[in-house]
Amino acid sequence: MKAKIAPLINQGDSSAVPKGAHYFRMLDAPLVECDKTEGRIEAGEERWRKAQGSALVVRPKVRRDLARLGQPIAADFPLA
Repeated sequence: MKAKIAPLINQGDSSAVPKGAHYFRMLDAPLVECDKTEGRIEAGEERWRKAQGSALVVRPKVRRDLARLGQPIAADFPLA
């Protein structure tokens, strides 16, 4: 998205350049938080999988939803 927006910023306008930089920082801020949240979720899932004693576990709600849709559940198939 930045690649599409950057050419639109008038580099000759001294007020547009800082505004563009600010806009890019504001675009990045939620992504950084999303990355942090994703990391926390993955760490929690890893701890949960270890506690369950399985390398591959599908959460109960996901299992229920997949079953409702008639979709196969990856954890139901052996990996080896």
